[in-house]
Amino acid sequence: MNEGLSFSDAIKTCYHKFFTINARACRSEYWYFVLFAFIAHLVLSFCAVLPVIGELAGGAGSLLVFIPFVTVSIRRMHDLDKSGLWLLLPAILIALALFLVLYGALATAGMLFFLGIVLILASAVSVVLIALLMAQPGTHGQNRFGPDPFQPKIPFSFKPWE
Repeated sequence: MNEGLSFSDAIKTCYHKFFTINARACRSEYWYFVLFAFIAHLVLSFCAVLPVIGELAGGAGSLLVFIPFVTVSIRRMHDLDKSGLWLLLPAILIALALFLVLYGALATAGMLFFLGIVLILASAVSVVLIALLMAQPGTHGQNRFGPDPFQPKIPFSFKPWE
């Protein structure tokens, strides 16, 4: 039975694998870190109220949450046997949408402006679809990104007399 990680174990794992992307992350590791990142973001937002020191602490803290968030997201996609590059889809759509909206507005090209608005909606839909994908169970057993996070690690034992 797949038990998953506790909240504290998930946070420890994400910080232990700070720069690790060539692995897999189970659902509990990912979603507990999403919860942690949300709470950390709220706390860091309050720190930004303080001049200079609060801004520095908020910026450094955001970086210390953002990097493991990106890496655990990539590892979660790997657990689903998908490339982490799929996480770029909403960013690409929104960048293209903003370009089309701005260009369409400045050049008075209504069709480009409308297409940009449609792409903004498409990027929102892509975020929802990725979130739904991240909620799916990972692939069982070994996949192209590594062993199953729940696969028991059996130590090698050589017992010729049994």
